[in-house]
Amino acid sequence: TDRGESGTNFRTLEYGEPRLATIDTETLDISVYRPFNGLHHNPQFSPDGRQLYFISDHDGFKDVYRLELATDTVYKLTNQKTGVSGITAMSPAMSVAGQNGRMMYSVFSDSKYTVYARESDDLEGTLVDFSEVDMSTAVASILPPSRSLEEGLVGSYLNDPLTGLPPDEDYSSEAYSPRLVLDHVAPPSIGVQAGGLYGAGVSGGVGFYFSDMLGNQNLTLIAQANGTFKDVGAQAAYLNRKNRLNWGAVGGHVPVLFGSSYYGNDGQSILTLRQRIYIDQLEGMASYPFTTTRRLEATAGFTRYGFDYELDTFRFDPNSGFVTRNREQLDDIEPGAEYFGMVGLAYVRDYSNFGFTSPIRGGRSRIEVKPFMGSEKFVRVQVDYRKYIQFRPFTLAVRGLHIGNYGADDSRNSLFTREYLGYSNSMTFVRGYSFTSFNNIEECTPTASGTCAEQDRLLGSRMASTSIELRVPLFGTDAYGLINFPYLPTEISFFVDGGVAWRGDSAPVFPKVSEWFKSSPSSERIPVFATGVSGRFNLFGYTVLEIFYAKPYQRPAKGAHFGFQIIPGW
Repeated sequence: TDRGESGTNFRTLEYGEPRLATIDTETLDISVYRPFNGLHHNPQFSPDGRQLYFISDHDGFKDVYRLELATDTVYKLTNQKTGVSGITAMSPAMSVAGQNGRMMYSVFSDSKYTVYARESDDLEGTLVDFSEVDMSTAVASILPPSRSLEEGLVGSYLNDPLTGLPPDEDYSSEAYSPRLVLDHVAPPSIGVQAGGLYGAGVSGGVGFYFSDMLGNQNLTLIAQANGTFKDVGAQAAYLNRKNRLNWGAVGGHVPVLFGSSYYGNDGQSILTLRQRIYIDQLEGMASYPFTTTRRLEATAGFTRYGFDYELDTFRFDPNSGFVTRNREQLDDIEPGAEYFGMVGLAYVRDYSNFGFTSPIRGGRSRIEVKPFMGSEKFVRVQVDYRKYIQFRPFTLAVRGLHIGNYGADDSRNSLFTREYLGYSNSMTFVRGYSFTSFNNIEECTPTASGTCAEQDRLLGSRMASTSIELRVPLFGTDAYGLINFPYLPTEISFFVDGGVAWRGDSAPVFPKVSEWFKSSPSSERIPVFATGVSGRFNLFGYTVLEIFYAKPYQRPAKGAHFGFQIIPGW
C-alpha cells in the first residue's frame, strides 16, 4: 500500500513509496509497517503468521528482511551483491511455503536468474540496528556523481507539487446534472423536387447524437428521405448505461421501397410497380453482463407492418413525342397490415478480437428464443456459434448457424417467417447462390405454382448453414500483415460455404456426403455448397468490401463466378 505517514497525498499529488500493511478481518483496522525509507514489497507470511518476510531496497540493494509483528523487530536475511529481484522492480522475487516455511528467492547475476532455497530454520537473519541505518537517500544504486533527488532542475520541480496550482480556497460545488447535451451532428443533406415527369419528391437526411457528460445516457435521432414524401422515415434510440444493467428503447417509422418495371401490352408504355412496406416499431431492451465476455439480453416490443402499392404508367405519344405519366394507387391488391408483439431472451458469449476486416482470434456464440404473437404466432430460435483459431498470422474460422421459426403456418408463405440463403449482405448468405445471379431460362425448373425450384430451395421458415475460412492478412501493418501497407488493409480467405433451408411441410433431402461437392443438377430441396476465394478490403475505416469468386456445386449451369457484398467478415 502507499497509505500512512509520508504516503501518497492526492491533494498535492505527492506519491509515496509502497510499504507493508495488514488488515484485521474482524475490525477492518489497518496497520502500516515502514521500517525503512524506500521500497517495501513482496510480503510473505510465515506458516504461524507471526513473521512477515519482505523485500526492501532502502540502501540501494534489494534484500530479504524478516519483521516480527509482535515486537516490530527487523532482521536482514540476505546480503546479495546484485540484489534479490524479478523481471521488473515490482515483480515477485520471493516466496515462502505455507506449511513448512521454506523460502525460495531469485537473484539476477551473470546475465541470468538463479533461484535459491533456504529452510525455515535458516531464516533467523541478522538484527537490524536502526541507529546504524542511514535513512537518507540510498546511493548504492546511483551512478556517480550522486546527488539528492531534490537536486537539479527536474528534481526541484518534482519536489515542489504546489507551484502553479490555483490558490487554496473553497470553491462552490453543485450536484452533477445528467442532462443530455448535443455531442455530434451527422452532416445534413436535403434535396427537393417539384413537378416534372416524376412528380414531387424529397431526399436527404440528418442525425443528432446526444449524451450526458459521463456517457451514461445516449440518445440518437435520425431522419432520412429518399423518394416521395411517402419515403420519409425517422428513428429514435435511447440507451442508459449508468448501472450494470444496461437498458434502452428504440422507436421509429421506416419505409422500405422496392419494385419492378416492365413493358405494357400496347408496346408504347412502361409500367413501374412501386411496393412499400412501412415498419412502425417500438421496442425495449436490457442487457445484464455476467462477465466481460458473457451477458444476458432481453427484448420486448411491438411492430406494425403496413403496405402501399402504386403503379406508374409512362406512355409515349408518337404523334406529339411527349411522354406522360399516370399514377394509380392499387388499394385493392394491397395486403392488410400485420401486427406483432414479441419478447425475447438471449445468452451471448463474445471473446473475439477483430482484425482489419474480420475477427481473427477468440470466439462468439448466441442462443436466442423469441416468441411472436399477433397476426401470426410462432417462436424464432437462433443458435449461432463461431470460433476463430489463430496460427499467426493466419486464422482458421469456423461457423455454424441455425434460425428456425417454429409453429409458423407454412401454407401462408409469410414474408415474416421466411429465412433466406440467397441474399447477400446478410449473415445467412451462401456465396455463389445470390438470387440476382440466377438465369431463369437456363437454371430454373418450373414448379406447379410457376416459381423456380432452384431458388425456392434457398428459402424456408427454417435454415441451417456452416462456413469454414482460412484467413490470410495480405496487406496490413508490421504487427499484423504479410505486407506492410496500412493504407488499404486487405484479407484473402479461402472458404467453404454450405446451407439448407426447409419448411415444416417440406423437409430437405440429404444426398450422400460424397455427392455434396459434385456438380449435378437437381430441383429437389437439397443442401447447397460452394467453395472459393474472397478478398476483403477495409475502405479507409468506413466500410468493408468483399469480392469473392465462388463455385456453386448445385448450380452446374452457372459455374464459378464473381460476386460482392458490403459487409465485414463474420
